[in-house]
Amino acid sequence: MAESQYAFDYAQSQEAAIRKSLTEPRLGKYLNRSGHQFHFTMQWYLWNARLAKAFQYPLQVLEVTLRNAVVEHLHLGGAPAEWAFDQTTIDRLEKCDPGIRELLNKSKRQLLSKTMPAWEVSQLWAIPDTQHIASYGRITTNDVIANMSFEFWARLLGPKFDSQWHGTVHTVFPNDSTVSRRSIWSGVMRIKDFRNRVAHHEPIFQLADLQEIYAEILRLTGLRCTTTKTWLQHFSTCQSVFKQMPGTWKAPGDQPIDGMLHPVLEATDPSVAIREILGPLSNSDTWGIVRQNGEITLFGHTDIARWVASWADQGIVDLDAPLTEMLERAAPRHRTIAVASSMTVSEAGARFFERNVPSKSKPTAMLVTSDGTVTGEPVGILLREDLRARR
Repeated sequence: MAESQYAFDYAQSQEAAIRKSLTEPRLGKYLNRSGHQFHFTMQWYLWNARLAKAFQYPLQVLEVTLRNAVVEHLHLGGAPAEWAFDQTTIDRLEKCDPGIRELLNKSKRQLLSKTMPAWEVSQLWAIPDTQHIASYGRITTNDVIANMSFEFWARLLGPKFDSQWHGTVHTVFPNDSTVSRRSIWSGVMRIKDFRNRVAHHEPIFQLADLQEIYAEILRLTGLRCTTTKTWLQHFSTCQSVFKQMPGTWKAPGDQPIDGMLHPVLEATDPSVAIREILGPLSNSDTWGIVRQNGEITLFGHTDIARWVASWADQGIVDLDAPLTEMLERAAPRHRTIAVASSMTVSEAGARFFERNVPSKSKPTAMLVTSDGTVTGEPVGILLREDLRARR
């Protein structure tokens, strides 16, 4: 949940600053999805960030589970406990897939560089990748395992090692007697590509197979351990974030809202007698407003009806009572903000239906004014219900 529970105001200066920081090329896919309506663009951008965050936990669990499975496979094939420094084991892996030694050496250099003085580090980097790098008594195989990339473990599951997996695959992945190394590797490669997109902060919201990717993460984890799969599902937030996808509008994103507005009547004097405003508000489509101290109070015929009903036990309604009395007793329920007449349907929708903002912090009505400020000339009223019907 966001630190602030209030809607962010994407005023022109804020929009310009965010665009400069994120840049148009990085925002391209989000702008296209939102019809270039910035409020809506940011909803897609934030949803993408929440998706990436939600996937981090399942991806982490899967990666750790898979690398431990591959390590068990190596041990079953005869590799010793300190296999990362065992020349025989590394030669066997290198024979199947040239480049494995180089990946291991890269990891060892990174780890050893943190423990050695500068002059030893320079000697370390002078060792060619075709040669073996020892532990120097400073690092262990467990250190190397934790430092190896997802790509490394995926390669050890690849077709070049097929013969080495024949006798171990169902021991390492015991929960499906029909599973093959090939099907596991295929799933891992799919997840690897997706993981890289997440790690590089690329858009993933437009991928049509997000649910399938999540299901594949669960499948691969469950092949190794069904309890871990259940635990992963229990604490995962992926499904809840999937449901938070920003809405799709039936109305064109650039359609102005000025054709959807309700008439508005301003009571410039809140002490005016209620009977004075009954006539104009007899039309259920007309709304009244009172503006005081930068706040907008919106009221309509239903509020007046509730006020009249509140007098039922007294048998008479005092129509000469000031408007303020009605507002206090009926307590109009709309949360109203001021917006400019240039606002579009998508922009209005982004404000009304913003994700991950408490309902009580979202507006339920908009007062459209000539300049978009609370003090501007009233133009009309837009209600949340007006857009809800078009979703």
